[in-house]
Amino acid sequence: MSDAVGISRKVVVVFGILHLFFSLFGLYVVLVTVRSVTFLHDEPSAPLVVEFFYGMIAINVLLMTALGIAGYRLLRLGIGAMAFSNAVLFAEVAYVFLLPVLWLPTSLRSSIASVTGVGNVGIAVQGIVLYPIISLILMRTSANKAVCDVREV
Repeated sequence: MSDAVGISRKVVVVFGILHLFFSLFGLYVVLVTVRSVTFLHDEPSAPLVVEFFYGMIAINVLLMTALGIAGYRLLRLGIGAMAFSNAVLFAEVAYVFLLPVLWLPTSLRSSIASVTGVGNVGIAVQGIVLYPIISLILMRTSANKAVCDVREV
C-alpha cells in the first residue's frame, strides 16, 4: 500500500516541477515575443491582426500562470491540486484544438491565421512535446494505479 502511494506522490511532485518549468519558460518566451514583435500591423485583408495577437498573448499568459499555480499546488500536494491541474491542462488542449474553428468566419480568418503561431508561443513550447496530453494521461494512470493498489490491500 505505501509503495503505491509513495510512487503516486513522486509522480505528482515530478509533474509539479514540470508544470513550473513549462509555465516559467512559456512566460519567458511570451515576454521575449511581445518585446520583439514590431512587424504586426492591420491590413485591409486582415483588419484585426494586432488585436488578435494581444488577445492570444493574454490567453497564453493566463494559461501559463494557471499552470504555474497548478505546479505549485502539486508540489505542496494540496487538496484538489490534481483536479486543478487537470482542468488547466484540459483548458490548454481545448484552446489548441478549438483555435482552428475561429478560422471559419471569412471576415476574421486572415487576422487570426496571421497571428496564430506568434500569438501562441507560450503554449507552443508545451505543444512541441505534447506535454498537456501526456501529463493528463500519465497523472491519471498513476492515480488509478495507486487507488487500485490501495484497494487490493
